[in-house]
Amino acid sequence: MKKHLSKRLYTIISFIVCNIYLTGCVLNIDQKKANKMLTNDYCAIPIQSEINPSKTSIKELDKINPDLLRRIGIENSELIQSIGLIEPLIKLSISESSTVNLNKENKTEALMDVNQKLMLARDIIGEITGELDCEAVRATRIRDYLASLGTKRNNNLTIAAIFSGAVTGLAPLVIKNQNPQNAVVIAGSALSAALGVAVLTNNKKKVEFLHERNLLGEIWNTPGDRKYLPDFIWTMLTSKIDQSANSISDLQRIRNRWSKLELSGMDKKQEKVLFGQGGTYTQDELSTRISLLNELSTEIRLLNIRMTKLSLILNDRK
Repeated sequence: MKKHLSKRLYTIISFIVCNIYLTGCVLNIDQKKANKMLTNDYCAIPIQSEINPSKTSIKELDKINPDLLRRIGIENSELIQSIGLIEPLIKLSISESSTVNLNKENKTEALMDVNQKLMLARDIIGEITGELDCEAVRATRIRDYLASLGTKRNNNLTIAAIFSGAVTGLAPLVIKNQNPQNAVVIAGSALSAALGVAVLTNNKKKVEFLHERNLLGEIWNTPGDRKYLPDFIWTMLTSKIDQSANSISDLQRIRNRWSKLELSGMDKKQEKVLFGQGGTYTQDELSTRISLLNELSTEIRLLNIRMTKLSLILNDRK
Protein backbone atom coordinates (compact mmCIF):
# COMPACT_ATOMS: atom_id res chain seq x y z
CA MET A 1 0.00 0.00 0.00
CA LYS A 2 2.75 2.42 0.98
CA LYS A 3 4.68 1.45 -2.12
CA HIS A 4 1.58 2.21 -4.22
CA LEU A 5 1.16 5.62 -2.57
CA SER A 6 4.81 6.42 -3.18
CA LYS A 7 4.39 5.73 -6.88
CA ARG A 8 1.34 8.00 -6.94
CA LEU A 9 3.35 10.78 -5.28
CA TYR A 10 6.06 10.45 -7.89
CA THR A 11 3.35 10.56 -10.58
CA ILE A 12 1.94 13.78 -9.10
CA ILE A 13 5.43 15.33 -9.00
CA SER A 14 5.97 14.37 -12.63
CA PHE A 15 2.63 15.98 -13.52
CA ILE A 16 3.60 19.21 -11.78
CA VAL A 17 6.98 19.32 -13.52
CA CYS A 18 5.25 18.88 -16.89
CA ASN A 19 2.81 21.62 -15.98
CA ILE A 20 5.66 24.03 -15.21
CA TYR A 21 7.30 23.16 -18.52
CA LEU A 22 4.12 23.73 -20.49
CA THR A 23 3.12 26.96 -18.76
CA GLY A 24 6.67 28.26 -19.02
CA CYS A 25 6.65 28.19 -22.81
CA VAL A 26 6.94 31.49 -24.67
CA LEU A 27 3.55 33.07 -25.31
CA ASN A 28 3.27 33.50 -29.05
CA ILE A 29 0.23 35.16 -30.58
CA ASP A 30 -1.22 33.25 -33.52
CA GLN A 31 -0.35 35.39 -36.56
CA LYS A 32 -3.64 34.51 -38.28
CA LYS A 33 -5.74 35.62 -35.30
CA ALA A 34 -3.73 38.78 -34.65
CA ASN A 35 -2.81 39.66 -38.23
CA LYS A 36 -4.57 43.03 -38.26
CA MET A 37 -3.02 43.99 -34.93
CA LEU A 38 0.51 43.28 -36.10
CA THR A 39 0.60 44.37 -39.75
CA ASN A 40 2.55 47.55 -40.43
CA ASP A 41 -0.20 49.41 -42.27
CA TYR A 42 -3.02 48.73 -39.80
CA CYS A 43 -3.19 52.37 -38.67
CA ALA A 44 -1.50 54.13 -41.57
CA ILE A 45 -3.77 56.99 -42.66
CA PRO A 46 -2.56 58.45 -45.98
CA ILE A 47 -2.88 62.22 -45.98
CA GLN A 48 -5.20 63.05 -48.86
CA SER A 49 -3.99 66.63 -49.40
CA GLU A 50 -0.68 68.34 -48.87
CA ILE A 51 -0.03 71.94 -47.96
CA ASN A 52 2.51 73.72 -50.11
CA PRO A 53 4.53 76.36 -48.24
CA SER A 54 4.72 79.93 -49.51
CA LYS A 55 7.58 80.76 -51.86
CA THR A 56 7.24 84.48 -51.20
CA SER A 57 9.28 85.87 -48.32
CA ILE A 58 7.43 87.06 -45.24
CA LYS A 59 9.33 90.35 -45.62
CA GLU A 60 7.08 91.16 -48.58
CA LEU A 61 4.02 90.92 -46.34
CA ASP A 62 5.77 93.11 -43.78
CA LYS A 63 6.28 95.81 -46.42
CA ILE A 64 2.61 95.82 -47.45
CA ASN A 65 0.87 95.23 -44.11
CA PRO A 66 3.22 95.51 -41.11
CA ASP A 67 0.26 95.89 -38.74
CA LEU A 68 -1.12 92.47 -39.74
CA LEU A 69 2.26 90.84 -39.26
CA ARG A 70 2.56 92.47 -35.84
CA ARG A 71 -0.82 91.02 -34.84
CA ILE A 72 0.13 87.60 -36.19
CA GLY A 73 3.24 87.64 -34.00
CA ILE A 74 6.78 86.36 -34.40
CA GLU A 75 5.79 82.94 -33.06
CA ASN A 76 3.37 82.44 -35.99
CA SER A 77 5.49 83.97 -38.77
CA GLU A 78 7.05 80.63 -39.72
CA LEU A 79 3.65 78.95 -39.43
CA ILE A 80 1.92 81.15 -42.02
CA GLN A 81 4.91 80.57 -44.31
CA SER A 82 4.65 76.77 -43.94
CA ILE A 83 0.86 76.75 -44.50
CA GLY A 84 1.23 78.82 -47.68
CA LEU A 85 -0.58 81.93 -46.43
CA ILE A 86 1.88 84.64 -47.49
CA GLU A 87 0.56 85.08 -51.04
CA PRO A 88 -3.18 85.18 -50.17
CA LEU A 89 -2.47 87.54 -47.24
CA ILE A 90 -0.56 89.91 -49.54
CA LYS A 91 -3.43 89.76 -52.01
CA LEU A 92 -5.90 90.36 -49.19
CA SER A 93 -3.92 93.34 -47.86
CA ILE A 94 -3.71 94.97 -51.30
CA SER A 95 -7.41 94.52 -51.95
CA GLU A 96 -8.34 96.03 -48.57
CA SER A 97 -6.37 99.19 -49.35
CA SER A 98 -8.38 99.83 -52.52
CA THR A 99 -11.98 100.80 -53.18
CA VAL A 100 -12.08 99.34 -56.70
CA ASN A 101 -14.80 96.69 -57.09
CA LEU A 102 -12.38 94.29 -58.73
CA ASN A 103 -10.17 94.48 -55.66
CA LYS A 104 -13.19 93.77 -53.46
CA GLU A 105 -13.70 90.57 -55.42
CA ASN A 106 -10.03 89.77 -54.95
CA LYS A 107 -10.49 90.35 -51.22
CA THR A 108 -13.29 87.79 -51.03
CA GLU A 109 -11.27 85.30 -53.06
CA ALA A 110 -8.14 85.83 -50.96
CA LEU A 111 -10.07 85.46 -47.69
CA MET A 112 -11.60 82.20 -48.93
CA ASP A 113 -8.14 80.95 -49.86
CA VAL A 114 -6.83 81.77 -46.37
CA ASN A 115 -9.68 79.96 -44.62
CA GLN A 116 -9.43 76.93 -46.91
CA LYS A 117 -5.75 76.55 -46.08
CA LEU A 118 -6.48 76.89 -42.36
CA MET A 119 -9.25 74.28 -42.63
CA LEU A 120 -6.96 71.91 -44.53
CA ALA A 121 -4.31 72.30 -41.83
CA ARG A 122 -6.86 71.38 -39.15
CA ASP A 123 -7.92 68.33 -41.19
CA ILE A 124 -4.33 67.14 -41.42
CA ILE A 125 -3.86 67.61 -37.67
CA GLY A 126 -6.97 65.44 -37.21
CA GLU A 127 -5.53 62.75 -39.51
CA ILE A 128 -2.24 62.64 -37.61
CA THR A 129 -3.92 62.44 -34.19
CA GLY A 130 -6.26 59.77 -35.55
CA GLU A 131 -3.29 57.67 -36.57
CA LEU A 132 -1.68 58.11 -33.14
CA ASP A 133 -4.92 57.13 -31.40
CA CYS A 134 -5.25 54.06 -33.63
CA GLU A 135 -1.66 52.99 -32.84
CA ALA A 136 -2.38 53.36 -29.12
CA VAL A 137 -5.45 51.12 -29.47
CA ARG A 138 -3.47 48.58 -31.49
CA ALA A 139 -0.75 48.38 -28.85
CA THR A 140 -3.38 48.18 -26.09
CA ARG A 141 -5.04 45.19 -27.74
CA ILE A 142 -1.73 43.32 -27.92
CA ARG A 143 -0.87 44.23 -24.31
CA ASP A 144 -4.28 43.11 -23.05
CA TYR A 145 -3.97 39.86 -24.99
CA LEU A 146 -0.62 39.19 -23.31
CA ALA A 147 -2.17 40.05 -19.95
CA SER A 148 -5.02 37.56 -20.48
CA LEU A 149 -2.60 34.81 -21.38
CA GLY A 150 -0.54 35.70 -18.31
CA THR A 151 -3.65 35.42 -16.11
CA LYS A 152 -4.34 31.93 -17.43
CA ARG A 153 -0.75 30.97 -16.81
CA ASN A 154 -0.91 32.31 -13.26
CA ASN A 155 -3.98 30.16 -12.62
CA ASN A 156 -2.14 27.07 -13.84
CA LEU A 157 0.88 27.91 -11.71
CA THR A 158 -1.33 28.42 -8.65
CA ILE A 159 -2.94 25.00 -9.13
CA ALA A 160 0.50 23.47 -9.55
CA ALA A 161 1.66 25.18 -6.34
CA ILE A 162 -1.29 23.69 -4.42
CA PHE A 163 -0.43 20.21 -5.67
CA SER A 164 3.23 20.78 -4.85
CA GLY A 165 2.41 21.83 -1.29
CA ALA A 166 0.08 18.88 -0.84
CA VAL A 167 2.72 16.41 -2.06
CA THR A 168 5.39 17.90 0.16
CA GLY A 169 3.07 17.72 3.19
CA LEU A 170 1.96 14.13 2.56
CA ALA A 171 5.39 12.74 1.79
CA PRO A 172 6.47 12.12 5.43
CA LEU A 173 3.17 10.32 6.14
CA VAL A 174 3.26 7.85 3.27
CA ILE A 175 7.01 7.36 2.77
CA LYS A 176 8.76 5.92 5.81
CA ASN A 177 12.11 5.34 4.17
CA GLN A 178 14.24 8.35 5.04
CA ASN A 179 16.10 8.78 1.75
CA PRO A 180 13.06 8.74 -0.59
CA GLN A 181 11.18 10.89 1.93
CA ASN A 182 13.90 13.53 1.93
CA ALA A 183 14.09 13.45 -1.86
CA VAL A 184 10.36 14.09 -2.21
CA VAL A 185 10.38 16.89 0.39
CA ILE A 186 13.38 18.58 -1.25
CA ALA A 187 11.88 18.18 -4.72
CA GLY A 188 8.54 19.58 -3.53
CA SER A 189 10.19 22.58 -1.87
CA ALA A 190 12.27 23.31 -4.97
CA LEU A 191 9.14 22.97 -7.06
CA SER A 192 7.26 25.46 -4.89
CA ALA A 193 10.13 27.93 -5.17
CA ALA A 194 10.23 27.51 -8.95
CA LEU A 195 6.49 28.12 -9.16
CA GLY A 196 6.84 31.30 -7.09
CA VAL A 197 9.59 32.61 -9.38
CA ALA A 198 7.47 31.73 -12.42
CA VAL A 199 4.55 33.77 -11.08
CA LEU A 200 6.78 36.76 -10.35
CA THR A 201 8.29 36.73 -13.85
CA ASN A 202 5.03 36.06 -15.63
CA ASN A 203 4.86 39.57 -17.12
CA LYS A 204 8.19 39.10 -18.92
CA LYS A 205 6.63 37.26 -21.84
CA LYS A 206 7.34 38.95 -25.16
CA VAL A 207 5.67 39.44 -28.51
CA GLU A 208 6.88 40.65 -31.87
CA PHE A 209 5.21 44.02 -32.56
CA LEU A 210 5.89 46.04 -35.71
CA HIS A 211 5.31 49.71 -36.57
CA GLU A 212 7.10 50.74 -39.74
CA ARG A 213 5.44 54.17 -39.86
CA ASN A 214 6.46 55.30 -36.38
CA LEU A 215 5.44 58.87 -35.51
CA LEU A 216 7.14 58.60 -32.11
CA GLY A 217 10.46 58.34 -33.91
CA GLU A 218 9.74 61.65 -35.63
CA ILE A 219 9.85 63.32 -32.22
CA TRP A 220 12.70 61.43 -30.58
CA ASN A 221 15.16 60.89 -33.42
CA THR A 222 17.20 63.57 -35.15
CA PRO A 223 15.31 66.00 -37.45
CA GLY A 224 16.97 64.42 -40.48
CA ASP A 225 14.99 61.22 -39.88
CA ARG A 226 11.60 62.97 -40.26
CA LYS A 227 9.42 61.36 -42.96
CA TYR A 228 5.78 61.46 -41.88
CA LEU A 229 5.00 64.65 -39.94
CA PRO A 230 3.94 67.50 -42.27
CA ASP A 231 6.19 70.55 -42.37
CA PHE A 232 3.68 72.90 -40.76
CA ILE A 233 3.15 70.58 -37.78
CA TRP A 234 6.91 70.31 -37.36
CA THR A 235 7.13 74.10 -37.52
CA MET A 236 4.51 74.46 -34.79
CA LEU A 237 6.26 71.93 -32.56
CA THR A 238 9.72 73.48 -32.94
CA SER A 239 8.77 77.16 -32.70
CA LYS A 240 8.70 79.02 -29.40
CA ILE A 241 5.40 80.65 -28.47
CA ASP A 242 7.09 82.52 -25.62
CA GLN A 243 10.05 84.48 -26.98
CA SER A 244 11.78 84.87 -23.61
CA ALA A 245 15.35 83.63 -23.21
CA ASN A 246 14.47 80.64 -21.01
CA SER A 247 11.54 79.39 -23.10
CA ILE A 248 11.67 76.10 -25.00
CA SER A 249 9.65 74.69 -27.87
CA ASP A 250 6.92 72.08 -27.53
CA LEU A 251 9.27 69.54 -29.09
CA GLN A 252 11.96 70.14 -26.48
CA ARG A 253 9.39 69.99 -23.69
CA ILE A 254 8.03 66.64 -24.94
CA ARG A 255 11.52 65.13 -25.26
CA ASN A 256 12.54 66.37 -21.81
CA ARG A 257 9.43 64.86 -20.21
CA TRP A 258 9.91 61.52 -21.96
CA SER A 259 13.58 61.24 -20.98
CA LYS A 260 12.86 62.00 -17.31
CA LEU A 261 9.72 59.87 -16.95
CA GLU A 262 8.74 57.13 -19.41
CA LEU A 263 12.24 56.48 -20.80
CA SER A 264 14.14 56.75 -17.53
CA GLY A 265 16.29 53.63 -17.15
CA MET A 266 15.38 52.18 -20.56
CA ASP A 267 18.32 50.56 -22.36
CA LYS A 268 19.39 51.72 -25.82
CA LYS A 269 18.36 48.44 -27.45
CA GLN A 270 14.73 48.75 -26.39
CA GLU A 271 14.78 52.48 -27.14
CA LYS A 272 15.75 51.61 -30.72
CA VAL A 273 12.79 49.21 -30.92
CA LEU A 274 10.38 51.78 -29.47
CA PHE A 275 11.38 54.60 -31.83
CA GLY A 276 12.27 52.45 -34.83
CA GLN A 277 10.26 49.98 -36.88
CA GLY A 278 9.37 47.72 -33.97
CA GLY A 279 10.63 44.45 -32.55
CA THR A 280 10.20 42.40 -29.38
CA TYR A 281 8.03 43.95 -26.62
CA THR A 282 7.09 42.92 -23.11
CA GLN A 283 3.77 43.88 -21.56
CA ASP A 284 5.39 46.76 -19.63
CA GLU A 285 7.17 48.04 -22.74
CA LEU A 286 3.89 48.06 -24.65
CA SER A 287 2.42 50.14 -21.80
CA THR A 288 5.25 52.65 -22.28
CA ARG A 289 4.53 52.87 -26.00
CA ILE A 290 0.82 53.42 -25.34
CA SER A 291 1.62 56.22 -22.89
CA LEU A 292 3.92 58.01 -25.37
CA LEU A 293 1.39 57.69 -28.20
CA ASN A 294 -1.40 59.17 -26.06
CA GLU A 295 0.83 62.04 -24.93
CA LEU A 296 1.91 62.91 -28.48
CA SER A 297 -1.68 62.71 -29.73
CA THR A 298 -2.75 65.20 -27.05
CA GLU A 299 0.13 67.57 -27.83
CA ILE A 300 -0.64 67.63 -31.56
CA ARG A 301 -4.37 67.97 -30.93
CA LEU A 302 -3.61 71.05 -28.81
CA LEU A 303 -2.06 72.67 -31.89
CA ASN A 304 -5.63 73.32 -33.02
CA ILE A 305 -5.79 76.01 -30.33
CA ARG A 306 -3.01 77.92 -32.10
CA MET A 307 -4.78 77.40 -35.42
CA THR A 308 -8.00 78.82 -33.98
CA LYS A 309 -6.21 81.89 -32.57
CA LEU A 310 -4.47 82.47 -35.90
CA SER A 311 -7.79 82.14 -37.73
CA LEU A 312 -9.39 84.76 -35.44
CA ILE A 313 -6.53 87.18 -36.13
CA LEU A 314 -6.63 86.70 -39.89
CA ASN A 315 -10.43 87.04 -40.07
CA ASP A 316 -10.52 90.16 -37.92
CA ARG A 317 -11.05 92.84 -40.59
CA LYS A 318 -11.13 95.86 -38.27
